[in-house]
Amino acid sequence: MAAGLVSEINEEFLVCQICYNDFDRPKILPCLHTFCQPCLEKLFAAQADRNLSCPTCRQELYLPPHGVQGLKDNFLVSKLRDVVTKPGRPPANAQDVTICRVCSTGTGATFYCVDCREYLCQVCTDAHRRLKLTRAHNIVATGNSSPVMADRGDNNTSMCTRHGEINKFHCDTCHLVICLHCVVTAHKEHRYVEIEEVAEREKKNVRRLLPVARGIAFLQQAKLNEMHSLKQKWDARVDQTVSTVEARAKLMIDAIQELKQAKISHIQALYAASKKELVSAVQAAEENLSSAKSFVQFAESMDDNGTPMEVFTQARDLTGRLQRYIDNDNKGKVDVSSSLMDIQFSSTVTEGAEELDRLFGSLSIRAPMPEPWPTLPTIPSETPYETPKTVAKPSRTLNPTGTARLSTALGKRGSGDGEFDWAASVFVNNEGFIIATDVRNKRLQVMDEENLYGTINLGFEPWDVACKDNGDLLVTGDGHSIHVLDNQGKEKETINVEGFREKDKPSRGIAVDRLGRIIVSIGWQVFVLLPDGTPVHTLASSSHQLFGNQLRLTTNSDSQVIVSDWRNDIIKVFGQNGEFVKEFGLYGSGDGYFDYPTSVHTDDHNNIIVADSKNHRVSQFSKDGTFVRHLLSRDNGLWHPQGVAITPDGKLVVSDRSENSCVKVYTID
Repeated sequence: MAAGLVSEINEEFLVCQICYNDFDRPKILPCLHTFCQPCLEKLFAAQADRNLSCPTCRQELYLPPHGVQGLKDNFLVSKLRDVVTKPGRPPANAQDVTICRVCSTGTGATFYCVDCREYLCQVCTDAHRRLKLTRAHNIVATGNSSPVMADRGDNNTSMCTRHGEINKFHCDTCHLVICLHCVVTAHKEHRYVEIEEVAEREKKNVRRLLPVARGIAFLQQAKLNEMHSLKQKWDARVDQTVSTVEARAKLMIDAIQELKQAKISHIQALYAASKKELVSAVQAAEENLSSAKSFVQFAESMDDNGTPMEVFTQARDLTGRLQRYIDNDNKGKVDVSSSLMDIQFSSTVTEGAEELDRLFGSLSIRAPMPEPWPTLPTIPSETPYETPKTVAKPSRTLNPTGTARLSTALGKRGSGDGEFDWAASVFVNNEGFIIATDVRNKRLQVMDEENLYGTINLGFEPWDVACKDNGDLLVTGDGHSIHVLDNQGKEKETINVEGFREKDKPSRGIAVDRLGRIIVSIGWQVFVLLPDGTPVHTLASSSHQLFGNQLRLTTNSDSQVIVSDWRNDIIKVFGQNGEFVKEFGLYGSGDGYFDYPTSVHTDDHNNIIVADSKNHRVSQFSKDGTFVRHLLSRDNGLWHPQGVAITPDGKLVVSDRSENSCVKVYTID
């Protein structure tokens, strides 16, 4: 029996997965993974807070008050380590044999010391009973019991620290293990049971949970197998697609080479024909030049030196000869074309890279498309509401050439006053007060650059906050509603948004434009509402304008709506009437690229400020989407920016989801 159990014990179960040695004082974490106490102490010694991450499953945990030492001991691992055969012991198939753990003779153990938790041979047992320090220890004979059975004596080895007796009972009133002396003294009025009884009770609870755990493990294994299979399919599909791209590239390269050679051959043929024509023309011109020079020389000589008789007799012949030369030159004239001077190569491709990309081909990923966007009713012409008037916003301008300097950092991770558990967004009102959403603490916190002024407890997880023209706060995150709070934080009303398609997604991004209209996102939908919640329209939709299901948004001075689609790493801009204007950004880490753009904001020049979370930066873009600069980066102490806003005096406010969750204020100077 014992040998069978030993053979089934996984060796990794008895080895620390940090140092890969036998466990030294094994400590069990709340996630049920076990490591050596010294290994855990070394691993977490440098950490400033009490949070830790399991080296195996990466689950975030919290150290008890006494640190690693305060974690529970894993006695099961200690016992199994004693059971498993190790070098110097008999092989696993040698049943019911245990070696003395005190001496090094290899003698079989016949006794077990309950206090020392050691197996002893007869000689060591005698010595144990003679020594003053160990003579009072409880030593039991192992007899023919297997090592596992002998180890079961450890169930009663917990000693009472007050009376020095074995703890044999469990006080259900105090949830403590106690000895018989404690039962009749400090716990005599309490409800207590024997350790064996409470152990059996807990075992029943464990047995009851085991089928559930096995079911979860089975489902997780099936899910993991499916993901492994999916990865293999991805790998094969990607390799196939890459091969297709390479084949397409080779085909186009070969075709371009053939076209190049044909064009060059044509040019050379044109040149050869024109060159032959030019050579003939040159030859004729040279002959005519020679004749003309001879005529000129003869005529000049006759004119200067000829006698009247010579002039009379030669003049007619000279004139006739010149006329014949002119006539023959006109008849045999060779025309030389200058068309080669205008030869050039032209193409219909105006933008080389873009046109070549179109000819080369494009990638497409087939994915389930969301249902068509709902069309909310428009307001009829006889609406009793007047057209909202444009409301002036306070001037919020960032220094166009300055560099960022951290002015102050407010808060840290926690649940107390001034502490945050995920400050998802920030808003700065006209008076300069900062309102931050404290998501998991279910509240808003109001502060300025130096002090916390108060908290607004909500009872739900707030995602975003905006402000109406009268100072009322608009808060999202509670289902499909928008909560309206007065400037004292008291709820005035709730606006229920109609026409949503994703029932499991709460209201998320929210903003107010210069017309006083409320813009709110729910899942992949963006709604435009009048101040009282009356629907106006949804943003324009077409196949290339569909959103992901997590959106944040803002508006500019033209009442355009700028939407940050953090799932698709893109920013989209819509006009005042909901028409699509433009989009910019792609996934990546270069200038103008995004990796999880969580929040978006505009200044009074309509520059677009984006919190690019996983790129650890805040970037500025012009109104038309052109990249301008990175305002903040990891060099500025930024980790995962979530919300971004600008104060009336031109400072940049960022909520940072770092290890110490806080709100940071930067001066751009």
